[in-house]
Amino acid sequence: MLRIFAACCVLLAFVADSARAASLLCGNRPIRLAFFEYGLYYSHGVGIDKDLVDELQKRSGCRFDIQVQARARTWEELRTGALDMATSALETPERDQVDWFEPYLRIKNLAVLPDDVGKSVKNAADFLAQPKLILGVVRGFKHGEDYDRWVDRLRRDNRVIEYVDAELLFLNLAAHRVDGAIADPLVYHLLLEPAQLNRMTIEDWIPSQPGDSVNLVFSKAHFDRARIEAWRGLIRQMSADGTIADIFRRYLPESDAERLLRRK
Repeated sequence: MLRIFAACCVLLAFVADSARAASLLCGNRPIRLAFFEYGLYYSHGVGIDKDLVDELQKRSGCRFDIQVQARARTWEELRTGALDMATSALETPERDQVDWFEPYLRIKNLAVLPDDVGKSVKNAADFLAQPKLILGVVRGFKHGEDYDRWVDRLRRDNRVIEYVDAELLFLNLAAHRVDGAIADPLVYHLLLEPAQLNRMTIEDWIPSQPGDSVNLVFSKAHFDRARIEAWRGLIRQMSADGTIADIFRRYLPESDAERLLRRK
């Protein structure tokens, strides 16, 4: 009888601990999370980010209210607290003021140019020196500090065209309506057909830098420090047990998956 009682106590303690952990992670309502259409991260309902969030839902036991929307709207709603989480985010000092970040992959952006442009443009300075060249970007997207400073210089000269998503950007790049884009392989390998890709010049304009961490982002309006540490622990557990690596390998060759796993 005493053994049964002790076993029941252990079970009840486990259930209570699990309930407390779920409450800390989930809060008292569904978590509002946004995807945006961007290459192999998320495209028409499938991708690395979708699989990652599916695993987070399963492990946390939380309910998610998921939507797909433009990146610029996502950042505004994270700022105001109308949105709780999003995927595929780059961290900046300004965003640190209102959001928490946790990396899950490292990616490097490259310059993608039609071959006729690539013949005379070998780096960012060459592009800047030719006033007729126009860059296409996704509205609200950050490319990393060095690229963003360069994009801002082009923007001041009215040499940037913004698109609501990457699909529109690469449609216009392939049609030569813009002269270049900055993107990572997860994007252009999905959005350019092999024949189109063969007519593009792809260059690493910042070879000295290893790339940027891509993060899950959490609004500070919804997650306090205790809750974010619980989520960070869950994400790091998924990294340690190989779950995140397995997700990458569903979409990429082993060599590319290994590069993504260098989160910091």
